[in-house]
Amino acid sequence: NSCNATTHYALAYEDVLIRSATLIGSLSVDDGSAIETKLALLLDTGRLYFISLTIDEEGNLEDHGESYIEIGAGVSFPTAGIRRYCGGDPVPKGSTATTFGEGVFLAYLRQSNLLLYQCVSSCCIAMLLDDDGGICGSFELLPNMISSDDIGGHYGVSGPYTHFQELGIVRRGEETFYRVTCVGRSTRSTQPRALVLEFNEHSVSVKELSWPTNCSAGLGFISSYNFVGSCTFSCPYIGEGNAAEGSINER
Repeated sequence: NSCNATTHYALAYEDVLIRSATLIGSLSVDDGSAIETKLALLLDTGRLYFISLTIDEEGNLEDHGESYIEIGAGVSFPTAGIRRYCGGDPVPKGSTATTFGEGVFLAYLRQSNLLLYQCVSSCCIAMLLDDDGGICGSFELLPNMISSDDIGGHYGVSGPYTHFQELGIVRRGEETFYRVTCVGRSTRSTQPRALVLEFNEHSVSVKELSWPTNCSAGLGFISSYNFVGSCTFSCPYIGEGNAAEGSINER
């Protein structure tokens, strides 16, 4: 057995906390002898910071030892057209920001190549990434509160949204949509609610993922508990669930 060399990254200031982190893609280096990926960090201040990691052809990190991170002002990202709060006005064209408040959650969607950014009491922002892993655009994926009329229920769902998982691609007529799930909270009881999103470059739609109340698989009472994690997997389709309504068959 062997242990490969590692790199330890430490914040230069102890009063700053890392709230969330995610790896972004695999970016080939020019000569093809190494792979570069980026580690995105979300701080409690809501600021973003990126670390470039280079891995050689043998799978080893190029940099070893301990490195200190000087956060500074953080990464600036575009905010044009985004409504920071529910009912607020869209941000003017050409606007940028470095934070939307207290940082909560960060996730990378590999299929759509989006970095999701979530702060307390603000909308969930989807950041578009270029071939070098830099932020080249953004849009509002979810408002900080979804009304009962929009979600088609008796209560709304609010953020912050967490536990994003990808469910592949679906076709609606001539359009293709990315499908993901996430977890928000009921505006009536604050219990966690699972959502299903479908989006592309033209639109975003959201529904609540409903479980049968008589489900024997242990899912019928899941709303009484907190979500501490989630995962997705594929398997043969053996039931007749109503996919159009976002429900899952007991079988």
